[in-house]
Amino acid sequence: MKKNVGLKWQLFIGITLTYILIIGAALYFFNGIDKQIEKFKGVGSKIQGQINSVHEFDSVVNGLNQSADVLKTRTYILIAFLMLVLLYILNRIVKTIRELRQRSKETHLLNKEIQAAQKKIEDSNWVLSESSKLNERISGVDDDNKIAQIAFNTILEAIEPHAAAIYIRKVHSYEYELKQHIGVDSTSKLPESFLEGEGLLGRVAKKRKLQVIHENVEKYSAPPVH
Repeated sequence: MKKNVGLKWQLFIGITLTYILIIGAALYFFNGIDKQIEKFKGVGSKIQGQINSVHEFDSVVNGLNQSADVLKTRTYILIAFLMLVLLYILNRIVKTIRELRQRSKETHLLNKEIQAAQKKIEDSNWVLSESSKLNERISGVDDDNKIAQIAFNTILEAIEPHAAAIYIRKVHSYEYELKQHIGVDSTSKLPESFLEGEGLLGRVAKKRKLQVIHENVEKYSAPPVH
C-alpha cells in the first residue's frame, strides 16, 4: 500500500513539474519575443532620429542578432530539458503499469488461495458438525446393529448417496461385517464380510484413505483359493 502511494506521488510530482516547465518555457519564449519587439521599436526610433552612420546601424543589428541567438539557444536548452522530464515520466508510467499488473496477478493468486483455504475450513467445519451429530445419536448405544443403523441413517441425511454400504469391525478383530446398504443391484451382491487387507474393500479399509476407482475392480479382488 505504501509503495502504491509512493508511485502515485512520483507521477503527480512529475506531471506537475512538466506542466510548470511547459508554462515557464512559453512565458520565457513570449517574454523574450516581447523584449525583442520593444528593442526593434527602439532601434527604429533610433534609426529615424539618431543614427548618423552605417557603422552604427550595423552594430545595432549585430547586437539584435546576438540577442536573438541567445534567446534561441536558451529556448532549445529548455525544450531539451523538458523532453528529458517527459521521458522520465513516461518511464515511471511504464514501470508503474508493470508493477500494477504484477500486483494484480499476485492479488488474484492470493484470492484463489484464500478461497481454497475457506473451502477447506468449511469442509472441516461440516465434517466436525456431522461427526458431533453422529456422536450425540450413538451416545449410550451398545448394540452394534443399532449403532450401524444410526450411523448409516446419519450418513444418508448428510450426503444423500444413491448407493451406500456400511461395514463394522469389532475391537481386536480384522473382519468387517456388512450391517447396512442401499441402492445396490441384487445381481451384484455385496460380500457379507471381508478381512482387512483382503481384496478391494480390505485394501481400502487398511489404508484408511478415500480411493476413487476408475478401472475394473477385478484386479483388486483377492485371488481364488484352491
